[in-house]
Amino acid sequence: MRKFRKRSNYLFIKQKFNKIFTLVLFTSSLFVSAQSLSELNKEKYYKLEINQFDYSVLNSYPQTVIDIKNKKNKVVVKLKTQGTLNSYNLETSNTELKNCFSDREKKYLKSSDLIDYNDSNIVVIYKKLQLSTLSEFQCAKTILKFLTAVIKYDSNLAKEISSGLNYGKSASWVLENNKGTCGEYTNLFIALMRLRGIPCKFVTGLYYSDQQVTFHAWTEFYDNNNGWVAVDPQGGMIGITSNHIKLMEGIDLKDTNFNMVTCNFKIKQITK
Repeated sequence: MRKFRKRSNYLFIKQKFNKIFTLVLFTSSLFVSAQSLSELNKEKYYKLEINQFDYSVLNSYPQTVIDIKNKKNKVVVKLKTQGTLNSYNLETSNTELKNCFSDREKKYLKSSDLIDYNDSNIVVIYKKLQLSTLSEFQCAKTILKFLTAVIKYDSNLAKEISSGLNYGKSASWVLENNKGTCGEYTNLFIALMRLRGIPCKFVTGLYYSDQQVTFHAWTEFYDNNNGWVAVDPQGGMIGITSNHIKLMEGIDLKDTNFNMVTCNFKIKQITK
């Protein structure tokens, strides 16, 4: 694995960012490019058998639990999902951020080993992007463009995480190594948002498409006018699709208590 010293790696990021940042379109997405917006937003129904989930998360917007039954060491859930792409009112967001949060919202302003937003290189990028002058939505869009420009997907790390060897890499590691999985994209996104004073959750769940399913991670940030807003940092989009199925949330992956090794599930898309 190629390694950089922190200073030289920051210079690499800075040069790459200056060249690419203005060329990256916010609308570019791993998911949106393959399917129409209406298809990705339309309501879908799933039958899910699973042994790890948080009911309060499973039954929270934009998902609805229609039915739930016990089955040995699992539960069987009938679930409705819907996409939220282009569904938020961006015009109401302004640079005067809310500075009085509930205890539940304050939880998602904390730093952690994985969301280490006080790292000096993260602070430098925060200043470079001028996030302190931006609204919640402007911050989110700016960070997404930055991530798309400088971070690449790391399939080897994905294998390590899915095998239970670790909980992924910290935001500062991602910035230094310019790579990661969906969880690392999310860690760095959250770090920069929390540094701005914007509460941000780590969300873990499933992504179901064409009868194939993978574990996936994304985030929700708090906007004073829109409430909790879903963002898929790896996909590069504000909003999520009806293929996203959230299971648990927390300060970071470790805090969710989600374990990919011991998570047993079956899922299929069903008709209403």
